[in-house]
Amino acid sequence: MRLGAVAIISMLVWAGVGGGGGGGGGNNDTPDEDTKQKVDTGTPGFDTRKPNDNGTVDIPELDLKAEDTLDVWWADLDLYFPPDVVDVTSDGGGDDAKLPDGLADQEEQGIKVKDIQQLEESLNCQVLFGSMLVGIDIPLSGVVVTASTYNYQVVGGKLDGFYVADKEGGTFSGIHVTFPSDQVPELKPGMVLDLIGNHKEAFCMTIFDAASLVVIDDNGDEPEPALSTPGEIAANPEPYEGMLVKIQNVTVTSANPDAADGLDNREFEVDGVLRVGNDYELKYMNPGTDGRTEGDEFVHIIGVVKFADENFHLMPRSEKDMWLVGEAQPEDDQPEQTVEVVEIMPEVVEQGDIVEQPEVVEEVVEDVTDITAPDVPIEDTAEPDVPEEEDIQLDIPQEPSSPIVITEIMYDPADIADASGEWFEIYNAADDAIDLNGWRIDSEDGAFHFIQYGGQFIIEPGQFLVFGNNDDEATNGEVEVDYQYPGVDYALDNGSDSIILKNLYGDVVDSVHYDEDGGFPKAKGKSIELAHPNLDNDNGSFWKLATAPYGDGTNLGTPGEAGW
Repeated sequence: MRLGAVAIISMLVWAGVGGGGGGGGGNNDTPDEDTKQKVDTGTPGFDTRKPNDNGTVDIPELDLKAEDTLDVWWADLDLYFPPDVVDVTSDGGGDDAKLPDGLADQEEQGIKVKDIQQLEESLNCQVLFGSMLVGIDIPLSGVVVTASTYNYQVVGGKLDGFYVADKEGGTFSGIHVTFPSDQVPELKPGMVLDLIGNHKEAFCMTIFDAASLVVIDDNGDEPEPALSTPGEIAANPEPYEGMLVKIQNVTVTSANPDAADGLDNREFEVDGVLRVGNDYELKYMNPGTDGRTEGDEFVHIIGVVKFADENFHLMPRSEKDMWLVGEAQPEDDQPEQTVEVVEIMPEVVEQGDIVEQPEVVEEVVEDVTDITAPDVPIEDTAEPDVPEEEDIQLDIPQEPSSPIVITEIMYDPADIADASGEWFEIYNAADDAIDLNGWRIDSEDGAFHFIQYGGQFIIEPGQFLVFGNNDDEATNGEVEVDYQYPGVDYALDNGSDSIILKNLYGDVVDSVHYDEDGGFPKAKGKSIELAHPNLDNDNGSFWKLATAPYGDGTNLGTPGEAGW
């Protein structure tokens, strides 16, 4: 799959060489020079480098002639699938380091983040697709963590992303760092680190790919954000990239700035100029708890500045980074009303004055039952009087939002290993047959699979198709799978994950971000079924648990059939 994916992306990029187009979204408009966004208006790729005297171009582990542009693109795009983190054995610097000219003179005094961020390679995008290695084995000493880890990507090895900054702060002082997920310690803002790693430019974003991480101080003070405005960041974003920034008194001017392209990347726009993204999966932007509303006003939004999808974004790190006008100042992951019942769980209070809401509700229900209705069984009072499922009236749109709709998901089968019994179902809600060959099954965590069929792979109007990780009915619970994807390419996580269908051109056709903690049904041994194909399948309230057994009767679901 890796070679096939590289080939497809390489062909798409090669077709665009000379056009000076933008990154993944395909927007070829050149921004106003005043915005100084990281878009190269010339031909992107390694061929923008000047050749050496011998006519070659310096690329790590490769020696290519300057005119071999296509081969250079292949080498560059292969880095789209990030390799394992480089094993760096030196102490950083010295003879083992391969520093850009702009850092060599600074090594003796100590290299700072701002030195990296002000290099020519950092300020001017040279690679719109893939990544370019700029410097190897660079030491960064005494940097402070400004944002803790989030899942960066999993293709080619699981990585976490986080942000650090020079202690003295100032413009150009922040940078995005990656590190292997199975090795990164629990990081929090204020920690002081020593890092050794490589400087990469990946999709026009400056990345410090760390190979060594040492915690110098695990109890430092949380850094204060730099105060700015959306207008200032949008007008000159480069100095803010990777920095922790605070904006105040801003208004949501677009609840989904990607709606015109038929996408929803779980972000919004403030004051008409700056996007707020969701790397840290906050409630205001998550499915099931989505509160994005045009006209919402925020007292403040704090976050780190990241370049992604051809735009600069402010990435809030936690719930307390977003303070809506008219609401109490938020605390991390905890509603304020829990303070009233802290006596119920004093042992939790001692650990940080945080009481998890589900436990508080359970305690309150039990207390009320004991006092007001001792003779009534708990089950009669604890459960609300909900009408039968078929009596609930749904406002069903006249048409579906996409031609192909994800209508059923089995991510946690019972008595069958997940690696053998996971599947999902799609439905053709269009009037025409659609060829799925060359489409892509994607996930926000970086996993993906290209659909490859020995010819056309047609789904007819009104037809269901079942995609699964195992088409052997003897071991998958007797599910008739129409297309088997390799489990090493793609898998469905229990509890929460995403299914994203992209067409041959990379456009998102349909997507579901299911989350049991975000409004979706809690499923074990049962599939979740969309109540109607015209409903928004990214809204958990429109999904229900299956009730009909299938196959050997071990699990419940309606694979290949309507569940509504």
